[in-house]
Amino acid sequence: MYMKKGLICLLIVSVLSLSIINVAAASTSRSTIVPYKGYHSELRSQQQTAINLMILDEKSGNKITTAAVGQKILVGGILESGTDNPTPIGGATVKLQLSNDDSTWSDLKSTTTDSSSKYLGIFLAVLTPPSAGQFYFRASFDGNTQYAPCMSNVAQLTVTSS
Repeated sequence: MYMKKGLICLLIVSVLSLSIINVAAASTSRSTIVPYKGYHSELRSQQQTAINLMILDEKSGNKITTAAVGQKILVGGILESGTDNPTPIGGATVKLQLSNDDSTWSDLKSTTTDSSSKYLGIFLAVLTPPSAGQFYFRASFDGNTQYAPCMSNVAQLTVTSS
């Protein structure tokens, strides 16, 4: 009698475990499993994000790939969520990074995307190249509970002597 009850309990636990696994597998199709303190995991749905980065002349606002030493430039872009119909993300921190060789990167500046309706999701930093050379810029967003992290395209700038 005890053996029969034990087998029935084991069977019920096994069926429940399989049901939980199937529900978890179905619910993770759009979710990311994020480790939590090494012992547990939580499911977190995040929207995909993207950053489009560009370098602009400060005076004209035109996109540029070359500048003179001492010329003010704007490095900026827009942070958006979604792929089919992108939506700008306001109030998010974006880190601008700089490289001389497109492989070793250093943080240059952190900035926040605009939250106003007119410029929603846009970020800009005014920079002045101090010397001639080849420079590479990129921007990163660390993500949060709502939005996934992302890295922008690399924008290249050739700085010439005056």
